[in-house]
Amino acid sequence: MSDGMGSFDGIRKANERAARLEQKHAEKRKASEAKQAERAQADAAKKVAAGGEQPYKRTIKMTSTASRKRARQAEADAAAAAEAAAQDTMMLSREDGETIKWGKARLEIVDQVIKNRPGYAEVTIDEIRKETRINLHANREALERLCNDPWVDVYDDSEGIRFRYRPMHGIRDRESLEHVLQRARADGIRQNDIEKAYDGVQEDIQRMVDAGIVIKVQASDQVFKKGQGKSADTLYANPRIEAREAASEEVRDLWAACKVPEGGNLKQQLIQRGLRDEDDYGSRDAIRKKAREKALGNKQAKAPRRPTYRKATNTHLMAPPGGNIAGPSR
Repeated sequence: MSDGMGSFDGIRKANERAARLEQKHAEKRKASEAKQAERAQADAAKKVAAGGEQPYKRTIKMTSTASRKRARQAEADAAAAAEAAAQDTMMLSREDGETIKWGKARLEIVDQVIKNRPGYAEVTIDEIRKETRINLHANREALERLCNDPWVDVYDDSEGIRFRYRPMHGIRDRESLEHVLQRARADGIRQNDIEKAYDGVQEDIQRMVDAGIVIKVQASDQVFKKGQGKSADTLYANPRIEAREAASEEVRDLWAACKVPEGGNLKQQLIQRGLRDEDDYGSRDAIRKKAREKALGNKQAKAPRRPTYRKATNTHLMAPPGGNIAGPSR
């Protein structure tokens, strides 16, 4: 029953996401049409002011992609802050008449009631009412916000509405832990995020590390960007576990037939295919130059490099003093 409701909830959320995207595109189209109408009106006014169909000069302001991204991110942050402020101003009343803000009510309902259930068991509205004295049936807006909470799973069927805490990465037991860690790629999973998922999770993680299923990268082994500090240990899936069968002869021949360009040709190929850009190579060159200047000093680093000639001798083929090379007699 829970699986069915979970799939129904996923379909509902997907439909809501599609509706939001459609609304967003409609707003974009409307804004674009409004700009075009404004531009056409301004063009017509300029033609009239110029005395007819005479050419005129128009200035177009160009903005970079990074600037537009920063502007969109600023708008999204402002909208999120406004939404959070609006949620915090919503007031609720307990059954005893006490009035509290939604932020405090959510803390009691989610973090103190739903999250603390052993094994993340399901919680009903009546159980929430008994422990917090908050009647969600009497406040539909609060109930809707709780149903849309990213840390809460909702199950609605003939038995009524029930809530269940959704832990980080959906890990609730050993089975879900193994499922998630065996698929941990790219950035991996920070151990701090799942160390309190359930009782005994640390032992299960260590067991998977000892068995070679999971690779643990300690914080001291990682390379961090300046100013970002160190993060906790990170867990990655061991890619060799999946490679249980050797590649076929056809695949190996195809791999051997692939020729990788060398030197500058490789750089140009990567840039043309969009896998790298000039800024990437420029930053790398700057890092190498800075490291060289730090190691050798500014003057020595800027001096032109001179060719170095080395003389090598195959001493292992030379006879020892007073003797012949050891080897089989002819």
